[in-house]
Amino acid sequence: MGNSGVQIIALLLTMTTFVITLIACILPFWRRNDLEGEVIETIRRSSGLWTKCTYLATGNWNCDAYDRFFIGLPASLQGARALTIISLFFGFCATITSVIGLDCTTVGMDQPGLKQKCMLAAGVMQILTGICIGVAVSWFASSVLYEFHNPLSRGPYVGQGVRGSYSQSYYGNNGDRFVYGECLFLGWAAMVLGIVSGALFCCNGYSSLNEEDDNRSFNAAYQPPMDYGRPKSMGHEYI
Repeated sequence: MGNSGVQIIALLLTMTTFVITLIACILPFWRRNDLEGEVIETIRRSSGLWTKCTYLATGNWNCDAYDRFFIGLPASLQGARALTIISLFFGFCATITSVIGLDCTTVGMDQPGLKQKCMLAAGVMQILTGICIGVAVSWFASSVLYEFHNPLSRGPYVGQGVRGSYSQSYYGNNGDRFVYGECLFLGWAAMVLGIVSGALFCCNGYSSLNEEDDNRSFNAAYQPPMDYGRPKSMGHEYI
């Protein structure tokens, strides 16, 4: 069996990755308006995968969902939604599978090799979790960066350019300049944690499989010596 301590650490990292990804998916802080150079710096705007919010200096705020759920929204937003949901799915499956593969659980103890295979499967899914959320936030961040340096690509009246015609409900009515939000950094942190925990699971499961194969090979090759000290009985024994 593998190192139980490494398994517990990998499981904790897996659960942390899932929680961080879920928080990033829910919160509307994937991008926020850049207050530097704004005439009115008391209005803060932010947007996420599902909603866009406005915060006033008076403490009032309101959040609205996008007018359109799929068609008419930027490809970066649609792709980030899909990849984040896929990342959550892989993360949930990796958590359940890794719990089955732990040495300290009794599930699958009567089936040789099941726990090691569960560890390998959890590692692969966890690496996919990190890759998916990493691609999601990086794709979204590249879109924010492009819009920051290309003012003509944002605003209520966007012409048909290299970026296409985007929905006014996504950009708002004032053509704000947006920068990276906190959720992007959470996504990058989840990417690192996901890949690290997946690598720990894979290494642990692979080493456990090698140990079990070595034990099987040794047991198959080893044959106990014959008992020469005890003479064979001839015929019937009488007491």
